Amino acid sequence: MTQPCLAEKRIYLAPDDHTDYMWTADEAGYRDVFLQTIDHYLDQMDATETLPAPYQARWNADGSLWLWEYQKNRSTAQFQRLINRIKDGHFSVPLNVLVLSNGGTPAEAILRGMYYAGSIQRSYQVDFPLAIAMENQTLPYGLSSLWAGSGARYSWKGVCGCATHVPHLSNREREIYYLGGRDQSRVLMKWNSLLMDITDDNTSIGAYAEGRDPATTINYIDNNPAFAARYPFPVIGVFGKGEDDLMTLDDEFVIAAQQLSTPKRQVFVSNQVDFFRDFELNHGEELETFAASYGNEWELYIASMAEVSARVKRAVEKLRTAEALATMVSLKQPEFMSQSAATRDQAMLNLGLYFEHNWTADGPVTRSERAEWQRRIEGEVTSYVDTLHDAARQQLGTMIARSGDKRRFYVFNSLSWQRTSYVDVPMHRQRLVYVVDLTTGQTVPSQYVFVDGQIRLRVLARDIPSVGYKVYEIRAGTGEWFADAASVNDNVIENRFYRIVVSNTGAITSLIDKTRGNREFARRINNRWINDLGGQGGSIAIENAGPVSVTVRIISANPYWHTTRITLTRDSDRIEIQ
Repeated sequence: MTQPCLAEKRIYLAPDDHTDYMWTADEAGYRDVFLQTIDHYLDQMDATETLPAPYQARWNADGSLWLWEYQKNRSTAQFQRLINRIKDGHFSVPLNVLVLSNGGTPAEAILRGMYYAGSIQRSYQVDFPLAIAMENQTLPYGLSSLWAGSGARYSWKGVCGCATHVPHLSNREREIYYLGGRDQSRVLMKWNSLLMDITDDNTSIGAYAEGRDPATTINYIDNNPAFAARYPFPVIGVFGKGEDDLMTLDDEFVIAAQQLSTPKRQVFVSNQVDFFRDFELNHGEELETFAASYGNEWELYIASMAEVSARVKRAVEKLRTAEALATMVSLKQPEFMSQSAATRDQAMLNLGLYFEHNWTADGPVTRSERAEWQRRIEGEVTSYVDTLHDAARQQLGTMIARSGDKRRFYVFNSLSWQRTSYVDVPMHRQRLVYVVDLTTGQTVPSQYVFVDGQIRLRVLARDIPSVGYKVYEIRAGTGEWFADAASVNDNVIENRFYRIVVSNTGAITSLIDKTRGNREFARRINNRWINDLGGQGGSIAIENAGPVSVTVRIISANPYWHTTRITLTRDSDRIEIQ
């Protein structure tokens, strides 16, 4: 786009339709909305392209799901038409898949939810400089770093004056600023105070439908001295149109931009990016960089489906290992991942979709329908992760050379640093064996344990390289002797790292770190210790003890029946509490 004329005041009207996914309509309904809306505004862009640039039609999607559905349900030529309009500045799409509750989302899931936008960016050489988090009145600390690291430079936030305990929505300390992170990254953030003195709903400045009535809003920001005192800049953004409407098809902003422009006030139909570029060029140096948490509120709704949400979070953790294994396999078999490309793309999109912000489901879509949709999304994520993990694990096993008839296994470390921990190898029965690290040729500590009633050979896997593996061999007979990993005397568990005192209810009442000058890390706070469920009475016993690990089991009936296991591992500063 060309540099805007430097009128005394420049107001950017950005039309959109806020997507309340699985709230106003179901997936099929929103798919139709996305397709019809994009077609409508692409036609409007063609019809107005001979007008002066400020009055040409533009549209702003609020998530990459708009692109996803259009690519899958329109022809290649139609999708290229949309891409061309993104490139020439008439259509904007943010990196985020939809409007999300980011504070309850694992950081890695936020990044993976932007995978599709990134793939389009690479495939079509198109830029996505926006990322948004709308309606919710809060914003988690660190989100801007994830956005900036993914290529976003700008963001805006309009909130809902509803369902919140956040005070003073109408009196923010900063109307526009650089939202910073601890990594020194930043994005330019427009987040105006919610000024309900225009209207008493969500169409005021600071709300998520600021442009619902363009004439009223522009008259306010142009003539109200209180707004001018709060926002002294001549470059002003008025974003949002559709609010909670299912679909918005009109030409109101094109007409409003023409009718409301004066010699001293130029009104633009905006793609949002043009506002930020104008503002940053002329006023960016006047802004501070501010980094803070604005808390969590609506994000807590994900706990209403605690176990389903936990499965998604566990899948994110497991996916890291699955992909590392798949990468090792792909180095030798480049086609390995091709068979899972479609399910991979869907799973990445789903990691954004699962945390969509309408968890209350108090709209036309019922709570049960919304819950079933959440479960299906979770199932698609976990199915992809489990399938990839198992396929890559088995394939890598076939690629590791072996000799002889002795049982071997490999231990893989998916993280970026060297690790030492234990692994449990399934066994049919207990027999006299020892384990050899084939990298060093040395015997390593091992012991038998029971896990969920099954026999396991627990082996100490020491110094596993980052994103790499070691191979071990199980041999019959007696190997080198090793002392137990920790000692247990009554309620005291101790190794070279810690001395831990455990109560008969499973609470840790003392935790002394020997590596820090015997510093005590346990203190009673609000009548509770570490891992303290309350109550009194119970019993403590050694569940297993050997050269790899020592586990004590505590069973207590108060205040509820519960079993606590505390495990210390040889050569590890980890304290495992189950």
